[in-house]
Amino acid sequence: MPERSAEMELERLPQSARRARYFVQRTLGSWQVLAATVETVVLLVSEVVTNALRHGRGRIAVRVEWRRRSVRVIVHDDDPRQPRPTPLGPEADGGRGLRLVELLAERWGTAPAPDGGKVVWFEVAGT
Repeated sequence: MPERSAEMELERLPQSARRARYFVQRTLGSWQVLAATVETVVLLVSEVVTNALRHGRGRIAVRVEWRRRSVRVIVHDDDPRQPRPTPLGPEADGGRGLRLVELLAERWGTAPAPDGGKVVWFEVAGT
């Protein structure tokens, strides 16, 4: 159960990833989360929201939760297709977003949303 939470909806616009980063940074800062944790969460939010913008459809919502020992972020979009990391070649200019999530998050996953879309979530330890 989160001790605190905040949520925002994003339009499908190029600047929405930037807006999500700012929202998460401002929110976690107001909760006095450690700066190193905030930096990691902001990076991962950028990757997951960018994936939702590029590959998803419909509305996008970002929810950030402060738990006792971690920060959990949930990104929802209306596309039911579940993301998965793609194999990368040495010349690939994209496709690293979920790899970063795998490397930097303590836990992460995807799930169908009750409304037919999907959620991608991750947790970063250290508050």
